[in-house]
Amino acid sequence: AGSTLLGMAGDAADDDEDGTRLARTLYICDLRPGLSEAELRPLLENYGEVVSLEHIDCACEEAVAVEYRSLEAAEEACRMLHFGVIRGKTARCLPLSALEGMRGKMDSARRLVVEQLDPDVEARGFHGMCTLFGPVLDCKVELGSGEDERAQGLGFVHYARGEDAEKALSFLGRMRVGASSLSVRRFRPTDMPRFSGCHYAWSLLPGAAVEDDREAGADRGKEVPRSARRSPQERLEACSQHFRSLEYHHVEVVDGMQAKLARLVALLETYEPNQDRQAVVISAAGSVDDVLGRLHETFEAADIGVITASVSPEEQREVAANWETGNIFVLVLADDISSRPDLGLGRAPAILLNLDLPSSVPLLLYRLLERSEASTRIHCLFSCSVDSRLVVPLMTAMEDAGHEMPADLVEMWSAGDQQPTDD
Repeated sequence: AGSTLLGMAGDAADDDEDGTRLARTLYICDLRPGLSEAELRPLLENYGEVVSLEHIDCACEEAVAVEYRSLEAAEEACRMLHFGVIRGKTARCLPLSALEGMRGKMDSARRLVVEQLDPDVEARGFHGMCTLFGPVLDCKVELGSGEDERAQGLGFVHYARGEDAEKALSFLGRMRVGASSLSVRRFRPTDMPRFSGCHYAWSLLPGAAVEDDREAGADRGKEVPRSARRSPQERLEACSQHFRSLEYHHVEVVDGMQAKLARLVALLETYEPNQDRQAVVISAAGSVDDVLGRLHETFEAADIGVITASVSPEEQREVAANWETGNIFVLVLADDISSRPDLGLGRAPAILLNLDLPSSVPLLLYRLLERSEASTRIHCLFSCSVDSRLVVPLMTAMEDAGHEMPADLVEMWSAGDQQPTDD
């Protein structure tokens, strides 16, 4: 059964007779989808006695928490498995004590984003470079979804101390590593969807509420989110099943922000959203203001709602209530929060317009599971310059689901001499 990460961390802190349980419990993420306990347990038991092994609820990404009997066993497992290859995929292994150290500090100056990384920089080398400035709680080099796990030129690092992050911010930005000069800046919440294996971070953001969805939903008499209380593999299957059930899913290639905005307006003018036919628009967080500016040229301000990471819980509840009653015709969601099951949107939209796509097809399918129903008319605007690495897995998913293949996407596929894979 799946568990919430901070729920597990809280249990570990409350029931910690020798003060080591948080350090004896490891969070392992970036695992290959579908790994069973029967496959993982023998590997984990190489380092010592395993007390418990549980799947963690974090979108469609595979992650587990393993508690060892002894601190020595946990430390050895962490040394061997962190950035180790497990069934062909580079995994990360972090003690829960490190995640506790990041609680409330996800949007602080301790977390940095490193861009323009040389593609030849590997995870261990990146970690070693970052630790030159101080203890690191978490870091990764973002890898592609293909078998070769090609680096995407992007990474992040979360330091244990703010002063170390300041040093790294000052010096890393002047460094040349391999063939590239690094670009370093502070982490922003809008960076969250750019990295896989980091959905634990939602529960670590300041003010995030973590609770057992099933029990809380039953207590309040509310519908439990469709994604709640599933293991990652079960959630992937639910996403795939929902994707196959969609009655209308259209992907079109549109490049450039202005072209996307023009297409957005054209679609909304065609559908004419109203109280009974509402639309959700999902946009990159940095483009939300542009989207709102264009929408205000067509719709009354009172008919438009918006939820971003900066919206307060009170404002979010007010927007959700107006959506539920039909007072909002068009709701704009920033992509970094669009898949969160706690948004409180009680009913699915009639129209879902994905102005920007997430970093992987599993995350797209998870978004569709959370934000649509079978009858929702879904449009995805695919950018050649931004989404090119999604061509193969997206077309494979669409083919498996029996969806119509867009000619422009097929042309991109053919031009790249690519073949569908089972990503």
